[in-house]
Amino acid sequence: MIEQNCFNYFTEILCMNNRAVNLQLIQTTSILLANIKSPEKKYYILSHPFLNKLISFKFNFYDEELVDTFVSFLKAIAL
Repeated sequence: MIEQNCFNYFTEILCMNNRAVNLQLIQTTSILLANIKSPEKKYYILSHPFLNKLISFKFNFYDEELVDTFVSFLKAIAL
């Protein structure tokens, strides 16, 4: 993922503002954060601008499923 610079593609996908795709993007990023063991790779992911864009994106927080997934994502970052 790092070599292919997938986070730039993720940023483009996020800007499409499709509910189902954005939900999947949040879930995928959470799983990625939870499963990476290498400190260098975690540092890369946590310092990438994509993560800031994902956190600050204007999601529709009236959607309960999206809120649940987003809160789980924030927990994954905290851990």
